[in-house]
Amino acid sequence: MALGELPHALALAFCPDTSLWPLREERAIRIFRRKANIHLPERGLLEDELRCLALMQHHGAPTRLLDFTKSPYVAAFFALERATEDVAVYALNTPALWDAAPRFDSGLTRDVVDPRLPGVYQRLYAVNRLPVLWFASPWKWMRGWWRNQNCS
Repeated sequence: MALGELPHALALAFCPDTSLWPLREERAIRIFRRKANIHLPERGLLEDELRCLALMQHHGAPTRLLDFTKSPYVAAFFALERATEDVAVYALNTPALWDAAPRFDSGLTRDVVDPRLPGVYQRLYAVNRLPVLWFASPWKWMRGWWRNQNCS
């Protein structure tokens, strides 16, 4: 299976009816926001849908996000932690991805698909129609939240 097919295959296993994906994600985010707001230092952290998904993923909720790590040991740990059958760990050449753009639209460069920019998440990611990948370090992206949690 190609890496681009992996998230789709995982999502199909979780919810075979693709028309329900947006509704299930909206519901999961709504429930998370309702329950997580009492545990966070500031409510504003829950306004951003991508940040909600990242926090949900961090706390073990099923999301369409994929976790990446620079450590093969960390990858192996999480791949095998609850494994009951064969698992796989993939390696990416991230320097090659920095300037890459999808074959179907060479204008979708890293700067254009950055979900932190206003409107980009809603336009490219929330609709979940394009096979677009964006990666970043959550330590940098959520620096303020980590500092508030004494995790920095």
